[in-house]
Amino acid sequence: MKTLILSCLAIILFSCAPKGDENTVVTNLKSIEEYPAVEVSMQQPLVFKDSVIFSPKDIWVEDSLLVVKAQNENGFLRIYSINSGELLGAYGVVGRGPGEYVFPDVFKNTKGEYLISDHLRFSVVDIKQLLEQENYKPQIHDLEQGVEATNFLAMPNDNEIIFNAGNKDDQLYFMPLSGGEMVPYNNFPHIDGVKVNNFIASSNVFRSSMVRGGDYIYAAYSYYPIIDIISIADKTVRRSMHPVRAGVNDVKIVDDLNAVMDNRYYYNMSSYVTNNAFYTLYYGASEEDMDSLSVMPQLLKYNLNGELVVRYKLDDLVLKFCVDDAGKTAYFLTFDEDYNAVVVRSDLPEIK
Repeated sequence: MKTLILSCLAIILFSCAPKGDENTVVTNLKSIEEYPAVEVSMQQPLVFKDSVIFSPKDIWVEDSLLVVKAQNENGFLRIYSINSGELLGAYGVVGRGPGEYVFPDVFKNTKGEYLISDHLRFSVVDIKQLLEQENYKPQIHDLEQGVEATNFLAMPNDNEIIFNAGNKDDQLYFMPLSGGEMVPYNNFPHIDGVKVNNFIASSNVFRSSMVRGGDYIYAAYSYYPIIDIISIADKTVRRSMHPVRAGVNDVKIVDDLNAVMDNRYYYNMSSYVTNNAFYTLYYGASEEDMDSLSVMPQLLKYNLNGELVVRYKLDDLVLKFCVDDAGKTAYFLTFDEDYNAVVVRSDLPEIK
């Protein structure tokens, strides 16, 4: 479990206020601890009535449905009824045959629509059609340039995709589907006195969890108490930043490919966006404290302008999560006593 949670490259944080380019508006927020907190118990495991044993890797909620990216080779995209636990549909086979995927990654694009990336192509899966049509086949797009090692993928319109890939240099790429130049995008915070190239910034120092919400991309930095709200249309950014801990995550550049740091702290480990809010899974803890399991995560809820609303203090370790559009129920991907991946359901109380 610790390996899954901490499988990151060696990296780090800065000791001064990060800035962006001229298209960035920075809002300095209060310390996390100054916002109201609510205790949330993770004691409602979901029971899935399935004919196979599956190991969930990521989860999303769609009204009364739970969409799961499983590690299974047959039917890795699985849809369950939250109320009954029944498997309602499955799609996707790992393999090299017709219609199969070699290294599939799944991303939620919009409500009910998911993208499956696989090197030189990606598929657009409509969940409703998948459940209603017996021989449903998703729309497939071939790409002139690959999207290997994809960490984020979105399709904001019929003509373009946006992605981040671990084997490329830049924070984001805007790629036209009909051919044409792929345009890189970078707007990393920076560290005074330390020159960080784009590859190290994207893969190490400024690594982030990204999700698409409407006309914006929400990026939560893994090693910084910072979130960015990036406009897809004009690339402007609203950057929300909590106070940075002095003396931790000092960056040392080794060469053009590697950076290391001292006294490493982890902050936002994953993220999720709904119609009304943006959430991050926040640890805000040192590597040593996380390794000893002495620190439990929090679920931070921001409004869509990047203002922190409330934090939910969890009582177990979490890898991934999702929240319903009403903001009343969360689903957490965690582990049971035997370290098997499980999904638990938790109510999110309102602040009184």
